[in-house]
Amino acid sequence: MKKQKRVRYYFDEKNDDFRKNKTKLKLTIDGDYKYVSSNPFFKVFSFGLYYIIALPILFVLSFTVYGARVKGRKNLKKVKKDGYCIYSNHTNYTDAWLGAVLVARPKRTYVISSKYAVQIPFVRILTKALGCLPIGDTVSSIKTLNENVCKLLNDKKAIMIFPEAHIWDFYTGVRPFPITSFKFPASCHKPIVPVAVTYRQPKLFFKNTRKPKMVVHIGEPIMYDDNLTEKQNALYFRDATMEFIREKTGSPDNYEYIKYIKVDDKEQSDAV
Repeated sequence: MKKQKRVRYYFDEKNDDFRKNKTKLKLTIDGDYKYVSSNPFFKVFSFGLYYIIALPILFVLSFTVYGARVKGRKNLKKVKKDGYCIYSNHTNYTDAWLGAVLVARPKRTYVISSKYAVQIPFVRILTKALGCLPIGDTVSSIKTLNENVCKLLNDKKAIMIFPEAHIWDFYTGVRPFPITSFKFPASCHKPIVPVAVTYRQPKLFFKNTRKPKMVVHIGEPIMYDDNLTEKQNALYFRDATMEFIREKTGSPDNYEYIKYIKVDDKEQSDAV
């Protein structure tokens, strides 16, 4: 007998979070926050942690334990010598290393994250060394973050961005993409690379109970258009990215492991 799909109920595609962070620590990120350390010892530590430890281990895990498949990496040849932003749907905790391991390697990749990624003592040293760029709490911090993003892009690094913000595990649809997420490459006049994550059902034993395997689709780079304003480029980036991701996630091959059902009442979604 075929096992029924798991079900999750939601109320708001933009704000509902099924992985609510329970961290109680308080950290205010303002305009003085050091996104990229200039300390030479920290730079050496960061390089070793990223390239010698994390990248090799996560590369092996991605293709063995998680059974990932990647399609379209040849498209990256067009932006190999430039910095760019990677945009993807957010459907798995392994997305944390999606850009670094499965897309941009060996190009150094940084990730726009929530500030919770850099709150926990000691752990925040590791997350910062691995390239977490937390979104701040003030207008000045957003300006500082944008300045650092532009610097990294000009240094030919990659920036991983998840416009949906919250992880919806194995979600096969596409949630709204705010245009603000696309202001980084637009203000820096840099290209973007759209990425769509879909899933395939395991073919071996217990295929109806085992978690599905990830398929990563890398699209053609989308270049900054000098004939458009920065705001128009941001809108162009957003629409083109959503079109690509909708095309890939809309395929009948995209396996639905968890069924998401919208309800009309917030309390009802929390209760079920």
